[in-house]
Amino acid sequence: MKYLTFGWWSGECVDENAVKNYWNYFDSIKSSFPESIIKFTENISLHDSNLLELNHKVCEDKLQLLLNIFTNDDIRKKIVVNYNDLLDLKLSSDPEKGLGGPYGFGDLGYDEFDVEKDYFIHRLLFSSGIEIIINFKKFEYLYL
Repeated sequence: MKYLTFGWWSGECVDENAVKNYWNYFDSIKSSFPESIIKFTENISLHDSNLLELNHKVCEDKLQLLLNIFTNDDIRKKIVVNYNDLLDLKLSSDPEKGLGGPYGFGDLGYDEFDVEKDYFIHRLLFSSGIEIIINFKKFEYLYL
C-alpha cells in the first residue's frame, strides 16, 4: 500500500491526511482508468468485506476474487471481481503484525488503485496483515 498502509491503519504512524491524500492522487490519475474501475470505486466499498475465495486461472491469465461485501444499505452481498490479462500477483504478510478480526484473511480494510504506463494495480490490505498486490490490464466485477 502506498497511502493506506498497515502502519497507518494500526496507529503506528499518524497521518491524518492519508485518506484525503489517496483520493487526491486517485483523482489525478482517474482519467487513465477504464469505466469499470471508476464505477467500482464509486459504487462499492471493500472496507470490512471478506475474501471468500481467490482463484488464479493460470492458462487464462485471470485472477478471480469472491468477496462478501456490505452494500450502502448495510446488507451483505457477494461479488466476483475479475482481473484479466493478469501480469503479476503478490501476497505478503508480516507474522509479527496483525489486528483482530475474523479468521481467514481477516477483514479487508483498505484498497488502492494505481496505474503504471501500460497496466493497472489494485492493492488490498487485510486486518491479518496480508497485503495482495494485483497487476492487470482488464477489470470487471459483478454481483452474485
